[in-house]
Amino acid sequence: MNVNSLRAIEYEKIQALLSQHAQTEAGKKACLELSLEHLLQRIQEKLEETSQAKQFIEQYDLPKIPETADSRASARRIALGGVLNAPELLHLAFHLVALRKIREAIAQHQEAFLDLWKYANFMDTFKELEQAVFSKIDDNGEIKTSATPELANVRKNIHQSKQLIYEKLENLLRASAYGKMFQEPIITIRNHRYVVPLKGEFKSSIPCIVHDQSVSGETLYVEPLIITSLNNDYHILLSKEKKILDKILADLCDLIRDKVKQILNTLSISEQLDLIFAKALFAQTYQGAMPKLSADPLLELELARHPLIDPHQVVPLTFSLGKKFTTLIITGPNTGGKTVALKTAGLLLAMTYAGLLIPASENTVIGCFSDILADIGDEQSIEQSLSTFSAHMRSIVHLSDNARNDTLCLLDELGAGTDPDEGAAIGMALISYLHRQKVPLIVSTHLSLIKSFAYHHERAENASMDFDIETLRPTYKILMGVPGQSHAMHIAKKLGMNNEILDMAKRFQTKSQTDTKTMIDKLAQKTREVEESKTESEKINQDLHQLKAEYEEKISVLQTKYQRLKSDLHEKSNKEIRILLDRAQELFVSLQKKERLDKEAHQTMDQIKNIRKDIAEAELKLDEVEELPKPIEPASNGPAEEYEVMDNVYIPAYKKHGIVLKVIAKSKKAEVQFGQLRQTFSFEQLEKCDTMETKVELDTSAVEKKVVHDKIDLLGHKVEEAIVALEKYLEDAYLENKTSVFIQHGIGTGALKEGIHNFLKKHPYVRNFDDREKVTVVHFK
Repeated sequence: MNVNSLRAIEYEKIQALLSQHAQTEAGKKACLELSLEHLLQRIQEKLEETSQAKQFIEQYDLPKIPETADSRASARRIALGGVLNAPELLHLAFHLVALRKIREAIAQHQEAFLDLWKYANFMDTFKELEQAVFSKIDDNGEIKTSATPELANVRKNIHQSKQLIYEKLENLLRASAYGKMFQEPIITIRNHRYVVPLKGEFKSSIPCIVHDQSVSGETLYVEPLIITSLNNDYHILLSKEKKILDKILADLCDLIRDKVKQILNTLSISEQLDLIFAKALFAQTYQGAMPKLSADPLLELELARHPLIDPHQVVPLTFSLGKKFTTLIITGPNTGGKTVALKTAGLLLAMTYAGLLIPASENTVIGCFSDILADIGDEQSIEQSLSTFSAHMRSIVHLSDNARNDTLCLLDELGAGTDPDEGAAIGMALISYLHRQKVPLIVSTHLSLIKSFAYHHERAENASMDFDIETLRPTYKILMGVPGQSHAMHIAKKLGMNNEILDMAKRFQTKSQTDTKTMIDKLAQKTREVEESKTESEKINQDLHQLKAEYEEKISVLQTKYQRLKSDLHEKSNKEIRILLDRAQELFVSLQKKERLDKEAHQTMDQIKNIRKDIAEAELKLDEVEELPKPIEPASNGPAEEYEVMDNVYIPAYKKHGIVLKVIAKSKKAEVQFGQLRQTFSFEQLEKCDTMETKVELDTSAVEKKVVHDKIDLLGHKVEEAIVALEKYLEDAYLENKTSVFIQHGIGTGALKEGIHNFLKKHPYVRNFDDREKVTVVHFK
């Protein structure tokens, strides 16, 4: 659309009002840059989106769309390999929760709001990321102590170290020998180390390190040497804590990095929804309705209101263009609303093309125009030394060169700013030219010559802005088919002008002018009467429609009651029939069951007789059998003081024999396999055996045959060789039930360490690992 024309109809003010309803900066920017669609189908889609959003917020709560700028910046930083701090991660997690709730809110009603769902459906949800962040970071943006066992252990040690420092310093402050040496019995921090305030004159009395002094120099903040090692330990623990915290944050950012594209896409969709809901709120504020669209270049405005005028003062306008006539000439007194009428037509057209619901009746029809060309208001240019008339002429030249039969042209005060005769002549020529080209045209003017155009041309119509002679105020209503009058004589008379002057003025008017004026006055009066009659008729019709609606509602209620009674009776009958059928079925099944049970009972009795016969025969045979020999058990030597792997043992509690798989000498316990079972016993619960005649099922793979050390040295190995050795070592260490082990790899070029770390990240036994420059500590699951 033509930029100057949009500025002339004040479209940018609509954009500014719309932006006030957006929730995000991106949404506000989209409102301020809201462009116009040109394809009828796209315009219809945008209007339906806004209409559905308006219905949604009227029925449900408006989704809270959080500001996206910070989250977008955070996501992009992570995508580039950056790491966020805890508060930034928490903010991003809360934002992901809000985005998920927006999607869920629309998803609950997706069938009724498909135009909104087509956006929300492409929003991803990130519950796992949310939970990962919330499990590590509390609501204050601090990493939880429970985030990892390592962090819990380090923080416990930090607390104990701090307590020990405080205990030492408090004892020093309370000591009678040193009490007078301190300014105050307080413990504070300087250079990240715990210190106490010592009076300057006692500097040499206590072995200490000075970290700071007061402005006067009378107080020294010193670290007594008795806590130096404790302070050092405390700092080492703080350093360990920082490494753990950094790793937690890095791990969380790694999780987010895998989803960063989906997150950025979801943020973009939420910004689009922000624009749509801003349109909906705008429509709600200005009572916007969705107009009907036409493929033809026409306007049918019904009860159209200018959105920039106070809703309590604006007068609705009803007029049309393009269907019966393509040229509309609006005349009337100054400040009568002619310019408002032109701007209303142009602005409501632009708003419709932007997907905004317009303040007008739903019967309003907006046609398909390729552009708006407008010359409205005072375009005087000081910079270019152009007069008002010259500026208008420049705009009109551009308009005449670019106007087509699908271009809406708006010309305000045509022919003004120069000699009335010349202005009227140019105005008539321009209207005639555009009229022949069938250009849709709305013109406002004061010039009588231009008023007469509609009387001599088809497809042209006059209209006037009504004026109340009694109150000397415009009514801002449009009277179609009637040219307007300036009412100068009436106004002068009402304001008390001398009758002699008025009579002279009337004599200067030609007779034809007077007759024309009289005719127009009568026509205007007749039109007012018709309009009043039409208004009264519409009120009567409205009352009739209301009565009809009330009776139709009553009839509907009676029909509903009848249908409900009919349905209840039908359901009751069906229910009774179903009960009878169910009883009949139960009886039939019972009969079948009784017949089957009778048959089964006879069979069971026969089986019982046969079993009793077999039992009697077995008892007779049992009496004839001699006592079976007992199996030979290995001789037991009783409890022993020591056991070794592969020792044969007897377990009195279970009356079983087994083999020792593992010996825990320190606690005097042994792990024994007996049958398919493995269990640990104390030496006192076992008895050593020399031999075993009975067969024991031994799981030899579980027998410990070598010692697995806590450290493996891979210094000087190539990456491939190191990985092979490390894989076997981790297998043995894991089977040894070790909780953690050390891998010595050194610094070197870093390739060996990197290869080891990449291998550990994918190892199924490894829970996590700590990087300590030359050594990596592995923690098993």
